[in-house]
Amino acid sequence: MNKKIAVRTAAGAMLASAGVLMTSGVAMAAPTYPPATPTASVLGESFTNTPANPAPANPVIPVAVKPAQSALPFTGFNAATFAVVGAALIGGGTAFTVVARRRRVEH
Repeated sequence: MNKKIAVRTAAGAMLASAGVLMTSGVAMAAPTYPPATPTASVLGESFTNTPANPAPANPVIPVAVKPAQSALPFTGFNAATFAVVGAALIGGGTAFTVVARRRRVEH
């Protein structure tokens, strides 16, 4: 009877921990970047500094500017996949242990 309770407890603990691991990524997800509305504003004050001997005017050459990227590059890994694989390995190890103990008791 004690083995039956232990197996049920282990199975319940595995299911609970798998549920926590699979749903924790959603809770810790960051909001989209950049924010939709700017959070800081500029006062709009302007200052000019005129030198005593102004330099001759040089023509301004236009330069092509690339637009900023809308999202940050992905540099991490998919932790949910590793969590599921880890939970499956723990479950398999538990199953093998239970089967091995049952065979020892029968012989």
